[in-house]
Amino acid sequence: MANDEILVYRSAKTFPPTEQEYQTFHETRHGQIHGAERYKRAARGLSCYTTLDSAIANAQRFPLLGALVVRYRIPPDGGYHVEHIVGSVEHLTLFGDNLSSLAQYLDNWVHYVERRPSEARGDPQ
Repeated sequence: MANDEILVYRSAKTFPPTEQEYQTFHETRHGQIHGAERYKRAARGLSCYTTLDSAIANAQRFPLLGALVVRYRIPPDGGYHVEHIVGSVEHLTLFGDNLSSLAQYLDNWVHYVERRPSEARGDPQ
């Protein structure tokens, strides 16, 4: 994948995503990550998905992440790479020296995730 464009999808609250949406779990938790080393590693990157369907499923499962799915097209020399660390085959963790500059690769495309009626009300399933 080193010589190919990276095409990934992420949940977002707004379009374009806010600066806070580019913070890693490690940053938002001030480094307080517990568990296996692979979870600590994943917390230093950003979750993303290789398919629209898997990103939609994640947004439906975790409504607090936002009701949008956005797409990024990252060129081979963009300074980012992805790794499969935890989760499904479609779930990747995106790493790079400056994750806040990922916004420059935001595609001019957005998908609104429709909530099931029970999710819209906040009722348990």
